[in-house]
Amino acid sequence: MIKNHLLAVLLGFLLDLAAGDPYSTYHPVVLIGKLISFLEGLLYPNGHDSTFSTGKGDNKESMTVNDRERMELLVRGALLTLLVVFTTAAAAVMIVKIAGLFPLSGLELVVETVLCWNVLAVRTMKNESMKVYHALFNGDLSGARYALSMIVGRDTDSLDREEIIKADVETVAEGTCDAVIAPFFYLFIGGPVLGLVYKAVNTMDSMIGYRNSRYEYFGKCAARLDDIMNFIPSRIGALLIILTAYFLPGADGENALSVWKKDRNAHDSINAGQTESAAAGALNIMLGGPALYSGIKKERPVMGHTGHEKVPEDKDIKRMNDLMYGSAWVFGIMVGIVYILS
Repeated sequence: MIKNHLLAVLLGFLLDLAAGDPYSTYHPVVLIGKLISFLEGLLYPNGHDSTFSTGKGDNKESMTVNDRERMELLVRGALLTLLVVFTTAAAAVMIVKIAGLFPLSGLELVVETVLCWNVLAVRTMKNESMKVYHALFNGDLSGARYALSMIVGRDTDSLDREEIIKADVETVAEGTCDAVIAPFFYLFIGGPVLGLVYKAVNTMDSMIGYRNSRYEYFGKCAARLDDIMNFIPSRIGALLIILTAYFLPGADGENALSVWKKDRNAHDSINAGQTESAAAGALNIMLGGPALYSGIKKERPVMGHTGHEKVPEDKDIKRMNDLMYGSAWVFGIMVGIVYILS
């Protein structure tokens, strides 16, 4: 049984590399997103948006919600999180169990393989980030900004060439955890059921895990659960980026290790800084720094400042994708070894 699960994970991985994420109306992540939106409509109390600001200058937070309203938002958000996780897990278990009723048909392996394929997004991450590279290569700065806006949350309209490259590299570096190593990790230890639970948590974080007037409290449970689930995979991802950098032309493994040790905890996120700092060192560029989000400037720590870093160039986007692919292959090979030995 375990051997079949591992085979499904490996086949799903190979399908993802060959064909990319099979996006459709019935893609599990699309359905999970619709469930989140539906439950938000039911559970979010009307008129309870808090007045939230980052507090210019002293960087302190200011909330106008009282204790009762804050607790209500926290409880409602926690209920949404629980319902999404439970529904996703129950649906995944039911699908796998039904397929398992036909053991001689091989249907269970096929179903699990397709589910694993839907959880991973290695090729899709590369395809979307490389749209930015191709636009820059063709001298289309506005096209690069638009392509970047499809995969980042920050404002892109005023970014120059260097800032576009850095933002794209940061996205792929963070995606090395969120879209590759973390789902791969949970597929490995728990098959498609745990893999889909991870995608549900990660989707909730991307939809309601923001520190703004609407989601500061309502999305806190989802955001913290996402932090917990990414804690181990983000560190595995960083180490795999460092390992890959030792063998990738144009990357620097020794510098990746050095910068990771120095800057891995500098990021606001306890997880994103792991892979981003490793990437900054591997490519010998600086990442982080100020960025605009909905017109508000956010000061972010700089990662990769070594005194001999270079100016980011178009090829760094390709190199970052090579680091992501290399990390995915190393993890895939490790899963393959476990499969052979099991």
